[in-house]
Amino acid sequence: MPPVDPVEEQAFLERRLLELLEKRQSDDRHIQALESRVADLERQLAEARFGRIGPVVLLVARKLLRRLRQYRRL
Repeated sequence: MPPVDPVEEQAFLERRLLELLEKRQSDDRHIQALESRVADLERQLAEARFGRIGPVVLLVARKLLRRLRQYRRL
């Protein structure tokens, strides 16, 4: 095996390090985008759940108020 030129070895290692750093930055941006999307979906889910529960809670509250008003009349 022929000896490796130190200058070529250093240049190769620097290029490889830059490639890995760029890949890491790209992965970090992708992870941030995914985390943002998950947060958006969790918010939408919470809104959807409240949207379904909200009218039921309102209906129960109205019935409770009606009963309280009837109770006061007695």
